[in-house]
Amino acid sequence: MLNCYMMIIMKKRKRVRIGILQKQILLIFATWIALSRTNTLGKQYKVIQELCKELREVEKQSVQRSLDSLSRSKLILEKRLKNGEVVSVFSDKGKKYARYFQLDDIRIKKPKRWDGKWRVVMYDVPDKLKKVRESLRYHLKELGFVEIQKSVFAHPFECEEEIKHIAEFYNSKKYIRFMLVESIDGEDKLRKCFGV
Repeated sequence: MLNCYMMIIMKKRKRVRIGILQKQILLIFATWIALSRTNTLGKQYKVIQELCKELREVEKQSVQRSLDSLSRSKLILEKRLKNGEVVSVFSDKGKKYARYFQLDDIRIKKPKRWDGKWRVVMYDVPDKLKKVRESLRYHLKELGFVEIQKSVFAHPFECEEEIKHIAEFYNSKKYIRFMLVESIDGEDKLRKCFGV
């Protein structure tokens, strides 16, 4: 499902139809980018596993038709290298769509044992960026955060990277604060919410 922010943007711009297979191809491209930015073997292995799962579901002819369609929609471009080889690359528009899909797939993993610390996210987004503020709230709730007061959310499990990704996507790093705290007043209710 497309996130709420993407739907808002799509209403303002010309709609681009993206089928399931085209979404998979964009996700595969995004996976390649993630792989190039990952420096630990364990994480690279997980990225490759996910990529292989996606590839198993895709037929060769369908891929070519979808690549052609993505090219017509200007989401990917063909680039000729100096050695004559032709490669497909994201257009700026394609990068944005791939990020939308990645954002919907973010999940916070529950560890076997809780470390006893709370992850607190606070934000103060100006009124002129109201849509960004609403989108941040939406994503924090989707990730399972509990709002402990206006624009202040808490979660018991490691999630700093996920929050950085969301902040980067909305270009809102300067409005967001991430804290790791050992106790929160009235945390008994929070512990019940999360079962910790």
